[in-house]
Amino acid sequence: MKKIAILGSTGHVGRKVLEVVSEHKNEFKITGLSANENYRLLLSQAKEFGVEKLALRNENLKNQIREEGFKIYYGPFAWRNLIDESLDVVIIAITGIDAVYPLLYALQKGINVALASKEALIAGGELINCQFRDSKSKIIPLDSEHNAIFQIIQNLDRSEISAIYLTCSGGPFLEYSRSQLEMVTPEMAVSHPRWKMGKKISVDSATLLNKGFEIIEAYYLFQLHPEKIKVLIHPQAIVHGMVELNDGNIFAHMAVTDMKVPIAYALGYPLRLDSGLKLNWQKPLNLEFFIPDSDKFPALRIAYFCLENRKSYPAYLAKLDDILVDEFLQGRIKFPSILEIIEEAIKTHTPREVKTLDDLYQIFAEAEHTVNTLLPEVSK
Repeated sequence: MKKIAILGSTGHVGRKVLEVVSEHKNEFKITGLSANENYRLLLSQAKEFGVEKLALRNENLKNQIREEGFKIYYGPFAWRNLIDESLDVVIIAITGIDAVYPLLYALQKGINVALASKEALIAGGELINCQFRDSKSKIIPLDSEHNAIFQIIQNLDRSEISAIYLTCSGGPFLEYSRSQLEMVTPEMAVSHPRWKMGKKISVDSATLLNKGFEIIEAYYLFQLHPEKIKVLIHPQAIVHGMVELNDGNIFAHMAVTDMKVPIAYALGYPLRLDSGLKLNWQKPLNLEFFIPDSDKFPALRIAYFCLENRKSYPAYLAKLDDILVDEFLQGRIKFPSILEIIEEAIKTHTPREVKTLDDLYQIFAEAEHTVNTLLPEVSK
């Protein structure tokens, strides 16, 4: 029986993980669950799955919870109490760049990680690379695209790969004009046409910066040259990833558009769990692929620039986006301003090496300062 902890169990991915576990109860023992502040759902999950150790990021909740039978830890680093060497895998489904800390911690402990937060790998990529080389851990991506590539390349020699293709639906505003994008509301941006996801990742998918992040994530996961990491718009979202070999053969991964598919693979690894989802071959599958326009989708251009120049650029980009998506969701900036401010901020950044967590904190602080200086200009 595998012992697992789920960080971010009350979010969309965390709930999907619990769905898969509930369908394979005899194969897993959940030893810890964490959430930001949704303690009612967290306690409900703990009761259902017999979990005693819980963590809540929001320390202000300490005096509100009177439940007995649980050991509840509070604070931004409360998750540390849920992770130890007895775990077989820790699922990191925390949104945003804060996930970099438990990721580094799990790698130091030699625990396998099922990773849903791409921002963690992007922000801490240079640090994580150093830690990963000395760790016995495996990072199994929960993004459907990276999970697809991960599965395909298991038995391939990296020198045989000429390119990998990450697919994307193009988001809800694929055909929108500039004037239409100006009118996009937070409610519109969080409604993805193919995937059911959290607010942050839904907005990133709408700007296509989510795909830009995935380009950077693919570099750190698979150690391929940036020129070999490509993106195709695939509106049907049936093919999640492809690997092209030097001899012209292409291997494609196809699956139902549901997070339970990559989650089941990650939880069962190296064996396979039945996700219970199969493609319906009774319906015709029309598969279309388009090369994205880098002028129309500046997010991809920005991501490639940050990847090619690396150093502190990816971490800086991740923090900028974290701040600006929240600004948009709060109604303080317009949808196109997210990428406009990011592009302006990137121009001001002086890249440097990221060797310690202190370096990372400084980069994040710089991103916050830069956004604060640029936001008044945008609102004028």
